[in-house]
Amino acid sequence: PDILDVTNLNRMWGVGKDDVGALKVDLFAARALAINPTLRLTCHARAIPCIEFENEITAPCVIIGAFDKPE
Repeated sequence: PDILDVTNLNRMWGVGKDDVGALKVDLFAARALAINPTLRLTCHARAIPCIEFENEITAPCVIIGAFDKPE
């Protein structure tokens, strides 16, 4: 559920100042679809572990998670 902050610009590929304030998961999805528009993506802006997230996932091929701090 993390949003892009100006301090993240040096660590996240393909984003710019205009993206500050957007959800990182949405930015990642947009970049991935720009590379391969045939991808089937479902974005979940939730912390993991999360029971709601676990209930929403059904046979995923790939789950990508990222965080700045493990807490």
